[in-house]
This record gives sequence, structure tokens and C-alpha cells, in this order.
Amino acid sequence: MEHKIQRILEELEQWKSKAQKVTRAFDGVPGGGGGDLLPQCVGKIMELEEELNAQIDRMVDKRREIEEAIARVPNPQQQEVLSLRYIDGLSWERIAERLFYSVQHIHKLHGRALQVIQIPASELNAIECDSQPMV
Repeated sequence: MEHKIQRILEELEQWKSKAQKVTRAFDGVPGGGGGDLLPQCVGKIMELEEELNAQIDRMVDKRREIEEAIARVPNPQQQEVLSLRYIDGLSWERIAERLFYSVQHIHKLHGRALQVIQIPASELNAIECDSQPMV
């Protein structure tokens, strides 16, 4: 989700830059001439802003779901592993370093935590595909 938001922001900036460079072509013909790109730019900017807002809303909702699932885990160490992985987007190695455990122990804590909250494999794979920070 973070990547998609970044892509939308980049495209939005391109359209805003294009809109700032657009000038009306005056050729003496009533109504201008050569087509006016400004309405097209403004329309695309509005469309991208709506898409960006919708994507941010989805990300906030997904983050809330993840935080609620993590809160259901009674073990604080397991909660920390889940938060570092799915909220902060840290690698297994970085989590192990941060918590002063081996990577193998982090995997055990993670597996036990998943059993507690019973995340379906399909949802876990979707979360794993985007292991970037959700912040």
C-alpha cells in the first residue's frame, strides 16, 4: 500500500507540474486555438487526489485491523515481533537484532503468535508481500 501511495503522489506531482506549465494558445481565433490542456490537467489532478485519499483510507483501515489482531496476542514478546514485522516492516534479521534473540527464536515467537490470532495463510501471504512500514 505504501508503494502505491508513493506512486500516486509522484504521478500527482507530475500533473501539477504540467498544469503549471500550461499556457493558453492565442492565435486570433475566438475561443483560443489548439486545445486547452489545463482542464485535462485539473481533471487528472482531482482524480489522483481522490484515488490517493481512498488508498490512504484503506491503509489506515488495514493498519487498524493489524493492530487489533496484534493486541489479541497475550504475550508481549510475540506482540513486539508482530508489530516490528507487520507495522514497521522490519526483516527477520533486524527484528532479531533489535530484540537480542536469534532469528530462529524470532520465527518461533512469530509462529506461536500466529496460532493465537489464527491468521489465514492467504491473508498472511498478502501481508508478507508488502513488508514495508505501514507508517
